[in-house]
Amino acid sequence: MDGMGCMSCYCPLYFLKCPGTYTRLANGRKDCSSCTIIHRKGGWEIVQQYMAAGVPDDVIAKDTGASISEASSDQPTCPKTS
Repeated sequence: MDGMGCMSCYCPLYFLKCPGTYTRLANGRKDCSSCTIIHRKGGWEIVQQYMAAGVPDDVIAKDTGASISEASSDQPTCPKTS
């Protein structure tokens, strides 16, 4: 696990255009289960670049009818650990 980034419980790029490996589900949402960008060395830097650009994912923005900041609040939170 050397070099693995654990800065987020979910990918902050879900609502943005991103370079990740994802597929579209029938409902237009992203299936990011095969993406490893955020988990690999240097991944957080890539995430920061795309977050700074802030280009919305057109399909998801259209589907939710929300702005990026509004949609981001719908993202699941990390489970509490004891």
